[in-house]
Amino acid sequence: NNIGLAGQLPQTMENMILLYSMTLILNGPKFGGELPESLFRLENLKNIHIQDNLGEDWSLPSNVQVGDDAKLERLLLTRNGFAGTIPSWLSQLNQLQTLDLSMNNFQG
Repeated sequence: NNIGLAGQLPQTMENMILLYSMTLILNGPKFGGELPESLFRLENLKNIHIQDNLGEDWSLPSNVQVGDDAKLERLLLTRNGFAGTIPSWLSQLNQLQTLDLSMNNFQG
């Protein structure tokens, strides 16, 4: 079960322009960091599901330029140990239907 991933998701995810859905359930203690802001600018991405990754200092980027063409409908970040402030740019995701930030350490 332990695949040994460590570090954080790369900023180069912005090159995955056809990515439609992303699920990340690692159950590993050495994976984390700030989610790349480029992830939230992918035009075709509709679903982000990151769950049970109790790793290293998870956080959301503080400033993301969300375009009018953003199609993100579901953002599920359950049980990850995310910390920090819930960023205001989330309110700019006009297509967002489901937001689950439960069981984290967010403030604000």
